[in-house]
Amino acid sequence: GIWTIAELVTLVQAWREIIDYAQCTLKSLPHDLNQQIYDRFVELWGGVTQRTTKAVYGKKLVLAFTHMKITRLLNHPTQKYCKWFSFSKDRKLKIVKSQSVPSTKVQPSTKIFTKNSKTF
Repeated sequence: GIWTIAELVTLVQAWREIIDYAQCTLKSLPHDLNQQIYDRFVELWGGVTQRTTKAVYGKKLVLAFTHMKITRLLNHPTQKYCKWFSFSKDRKLKIVKSQSVPSTKVQPSTKIFTKNSKTF
């Protein structure tokens, strides 16, 4: 199903907390990183979610891939003055969908383009 902005924010928060904890305790990333992110996501969401571990992992891949694509675009030498947030929603979507996530059937999320029904 479609992820809400609140779910995406909660996923990013869970992901960051798990990574930050590993860094603060000088531990290496846990071998079960995705499971720990999922468990924290569920905990932050109130203990119950319709999202499966696989769905959370897939959305995490989409977010990471989308971030990578946007960062690459913004840092490309020919795009030195590129203003991502001035692009239309359609142009952003075209850029992000120009590739699928490597080794998966997951496509980049279009939710990154809207916030509270406003395009950004």
